Amino acid sequence: MSNPLAHFSSPLPPRTAYDGMMRILGVRRLVARSAFGLVHERTPDADTQKAVCFSEAPLHLLGRIADRHSECGIVFRKDFIRRAAGNPILYAHGDGAVAAAIQQLVDAAGGDPGAPIWRLTPFVDRPGQYGASSYF
Repeated sequence: MSNPLAHFSSPLPPRTAYDGMMRILGVRRLVARSAFGLVHERTPDADTQKAVCFSEAPLHLLGRIADRHSECGIVFRKDFIRRAAGNPILYAHGDGAVAAAIQQLVDAAGGDPGAPIWRLTPFVDRPGQYGASSYF
């Protein structure tokens, strides 16, 4: 979609989003703090599912993302993020074939923390309808 990738800091009380961005700039490092992905609750090692999130939205459309997170963000070139082991996300919609295949691979991995599937799953999201919430 866009060559620039944006990361927005969020407030983590007692720190503000601005404090978080200043920390990122000060230490020159983004730290994955939250587990993410299709099966982050099922992994034998939650630390392997932590991810830093970026938006690939064009720069002129970043306002809608800033409205949800904060006005504090930083932009990187896509090739820089890829060299740092970043990867675009894969959407495994609802109960479709891709989501089912990933679930089968997770089931086959069982509790083996070294199974290759755990290197893939932080990059897989599952949009859909969940109870009263829609996420697409």
